Amino acid sequence: GSAKIGEGRPHVRVLRSARNRGAGTARRIGTEAANGRIVVWSDADMSYPNDRIPELVQELGNGSRLINIQAGPNAPVPKDELPRFLPEFLGGVLSRARAEGSDYALVHTHYWLSGWVGRSAREIWGVPLVASFHTLGKVKNYSLARGERPEPPFRLSGEERVIADADRLVAATPVEAAQLVGLYRAEPDRIRIVPPGVDHALFFPRDRGGAKARLH
Repeated sequence: GSAKIGEGRPHVRVLRSARNRGAGTARRIGTEAANGRIVVWSDADMSYPNDRIPELVQELGNGSRLINIQAGPNAPVPKDELPRFLPEFLGGVLSRARAEGSDYALVHTHYWLSGWVGRSAREIWGVPLVASFHTLGKVKNYSLARGERPEPPFRLSGEERVIADADRLVAATPVEAAQLVGLYRAEPDRIRIVPPGVDHALFFPRDRGGAKARLH
């Protein structure tokens, strides 16, 4: 396994746990034990090109920071229970910004849960809110498989409030933009379409057998 690969290598320290406590706990313990200024997590199956990590670090280092905000228990939480931890998360964001004297010019949220936090931060800080969505609840409910549980009303109403209040909405495709207008009554003038980028040096048609061999 990964531990055997790391043992005996210079600059590598293997941390073990008496039992499997999950990937999230492993990442938290590893990050807290790390000595470096930058921590990068990578899958052991090498599905991502580790040789390009320096490029990633350089890009993110240009004015970007990743800040950890503690909210809720250090344990798995059912998806439907996540909204009750949003006020605690919002409080953590506001406290951190206040302690650092940070003056943010814009709030960008992705998904309706972060949108709930972003709406409040927008009002408190007096800055614009830009919102995008990983998925949309109403779209999912229109294409449910047999026996699949629909997205709950509190998610749909949460999305509606974020979409109504955002100063700008970002859609990945014209279809998503049409869904925002047709299903959520979003104002078309507030929508901008930004297609996801693809690195064609990494993702391109190749021999399927060779691709499988690289993964195994």
